[in-house]
Amino acid sequence: MQHVCKRILPFFGRNTRSSFRGYSSVDVEVRDHITKAITKNQPVIALESTIITHGMPFPQNLRTALSVENILQRRGVVPATIGIVHGKLIVGLSDKEMEYLAQTDDCIKASRRDLSYVLSKKTNGGTTVSATMFAAEIAKIPIFVTGGIGGVHREAEKTFDISADLTELGKTPVTVICAGVKSILDIPLTLEYLETQGVPVISYSKSKDFPSFFSSKSGYKAPYNLENPSEVASLIYNQKNVLDLKSGVVVAVPIPSAFSADNDEIESVIQQSLEQAKEQGIQGKEITPFVLESVSQISKGESLEANIKLIENNASVGADIALEYCKLLNNAQQSPHTQQDHPMLQSSSNIDELLSDQRNVTEKTSSDYSPRNGTFSGTKRPVVIGSAVLDLKTTIEEERSNVAEATNSGSVNISVGGVGRNIAEFLARCDMDPLFITKLGRDMQGEIVQNEMKNLNMDTSGVYWSRVYKTATYNVVTSEATGELLLAVGDMKINDSLSTSLITSWEKEIRNASIVVLDANLPKENLHTAIEICQRYKVPVWYEPTCFTKSPRPFMGGITPNIDFACPNFVELNAMHHALKGGQMSNLEMEENLSTSDILKKSIELSKDFRSYIPNLLVTLGKDGLLLVSSRRARFGEGENQSVAYLHYPAVPGHLAPVEVKNVSGAGDSLAGGILYGYLNGYDKDTCIKAGLLGAYKSLKATSAISDEIEPSLLTYEAVQKWANFNPRSLFDSS
Repeated sequence: MQHVCKRILPFFGRNTRSSFRGYSSVDVEVRDHITKAITKNQPVIALESTIITHGMPFPQNLRTALSVENILQRRGVVPATIGIVHGKLIVGLSDKEMEYLAQTDDCIKASRRDLSYVLSKKTNGGTTVSATMFAAEIAKIPIFVTGGIGGVHREAEKTFDISADLTELGKTPVTVICAGVKSILDIPLTLEYLETQGVPVISYSKSKDFPSFFSSKSGYKAPYNLENPSEVASLIYNQKNVLDLKSGVVVAVPIPSAFSADNDEIESVIQQSLEQAKEQGIQGKEITPFVLESVSQISKGESLEANIKLIENNASVGADIALEYCKLLNNAQQSPHTQQDHPMLQSSSNIDELLSDQRNVTEKTSSDYSPRNGTFSGTKRPVVIGSAVLDLKTTIEEERSNVAEATNSGSVNISVGGVGRNIAEFLARCDMDPLFITKLGRDMQGEIVQNEMKNLNMDTSGVYWSRVYKTATYNVVTSEATGELLLAVGDMKINDSLSTSLITSWEKEIRNASIVVLDANLPKENLHTAIEICQRYKVPVWYEPTCFTKSPRPFMGGITPNIDFACPNFVELNAMHHALKGGQMSNLEMEENLSTSDILKKSIELSKDFRSYIPNLLVTLGKDGLLLVSSRRARFGEGENQSVAYLHYPAVPGHLAPVEVKNVSGAGDSLAGGILYGYLNGYDKDTCIKAGLLGAYKSLKATSAISDEIEPSLLTYEAVQKWANFNPRSLFDSS
């Protein structure tokens, strides 16, 4: 055990960053979240960066890299993309670092032999398979996912051109999940060389057919085949943890059949590309990116799409294997006969700690998620894309003049909010099985938000974890004596960091959604991207403005998007109108003091310019209720007439007014949730609005943003009509 501790502590002890096989922390950095996951036996998968720097054109390179990371995260696996930025070898690149590598021209394709040069020159590098394996072993990451490995080049008997990937596999105990050997290589000689190096080669299929990147069958056989992740995990465990062999493992995953190319056709294209390379004097490590680009051009982009799909498929397979491998590690730790021999342990005293946090191992995915009633309907589900926020409310009991020098007595309450999250919670409480897509930081706040979602049995497969930005947090300080707002601080930078590639990676789910809800915390580029996808597939869009500064975002840049539902208050509507007309609303206009009658008249006037873009405009009026502007494109319910109607609804039935308000933070979100629930259940327009008003009423009387009373029985058609025993007032109706 002492020997094991000495070998592991330089990597996972207190001096994690100070010693990596002789490198200083200036040269090599394993990010903290990677180290933490490894020490706790959470599944981690290494990813290379030449796919970003040399494998694909921009922006497909960045989109694919982020998509692969997101696939792993959704499966409960921690991605660790490896690359070199300004002379530092980093295990766990941030989104910003990947974006930088994706666009910079100052980048070397770095194999093992190039690492010391790139680090000493303080330049940038995309790590190949061999360099990524080397770095993964430093960080003790056992599994690595890539597209395809290098091999023995054609005519190697003349050139001696053999990829460093093969020699690395012979001496570095990392399992490589790939789509086989790239088709441009000499496949039979590559298999022979791997045998000489003592590397097990596994075909992950029902046969021993060895894949060749673009083709599911190369015409050659692997020595073994395995059909499920538990079998592969068992092989890896025996290779590393039982026999302690120092060579790697190749798991060759056939490209999905829908994208598999005919072997003869792809061979013809490759030969054509190789001839071009020879004519242009291209050789060595530059051949592979040149040929792949040429193949993409000759195949009119089809090979690029196939390349992306096979990498994403490899990531899914790798995630399954990593999860099974971690189960074996944890089972071994629980056995008294194997604890001391386990190479992941620092000491026998930390077993409980290592087993205490298996959050990612048991993460539910969208494929096996069940709604609260324990069944999966298989029908279309709503998709909500927006913010999740940790809210802190601090109340000071006694105000002092020198608050900076003294501790003030008071209370601090923590709750989970965010417009998108609140709406998703409302729908989840009503068994509507929403998919909520958001971004959280890898921090304590993010853990709290996710755990609260899990407690509500919400699907968390849409949570994207940031290693750079903190979870959105809002802290408000008030006086208990006067109720006065003393201070408010918000850290919302993570919302602006959401990339459009995150939206496009969920295109399949958006395409199959019953409705897509977008909140204005998303950057305008993301809103435009999501709306464009919805328009392409004729998916209804609900837009939820969050404040007057953000509400104009969909209309910025001269864009006039088609939105089926929008629910602004009057100030937000005014700001949206200014953006539509190419202007910007001033603070003076925001503070304009208008009566309810004036607001109704002006709202009707402003709404006329939105008729072509927003057929269902719902203007919230606080205690004065809601104005519905419904035009001829309205999709509310069935059997609606084709006129433009202006209907004013009171906030609550007369006998319930005035409402004793406990909390206003979730009323608007509950209004949206109730209307959406009615819409998704086929209620008529009037009942949809009343369901929303009932939800808002329950929120006002609750201490949390979404009332615990929200459930399907509260919002049945009969229950809603019984509660809302009133009719709206028609202000104007024109056909």
